[in-house]
Amino acid sequence: MRPGTVHASNQTRTGQGVAAAMKTSAENTATSSTLTERLATRPVRIPSSVLLRGDREIVIVHGGREYRLRIDPEGRLVLDR
Repeated sequence: MRPGTVHASNQTRTGQGVAAAMKTSAENTATSSTLTERLATRPVRIPSSVLLRGDREIVIVHGGREYRLRIDPEGRLVLDR
């Protein structure tokens, strides 16, 4: 297949995705307000495994400073500056 061409199975999946994504304005508003309410009522929870992605340490940059988020040898989550 040449670069830039779309395989027929991809077109079918894309068409299904587009159809599924097309909602009425009211549905979109309801979904978005539900999400907004859910996020506003509590802090967003992100599993450490999502942040670390299999590593034992990551660097978070905040306000121009670097912070290290790591798992120590006992399995505890530690944030150092």
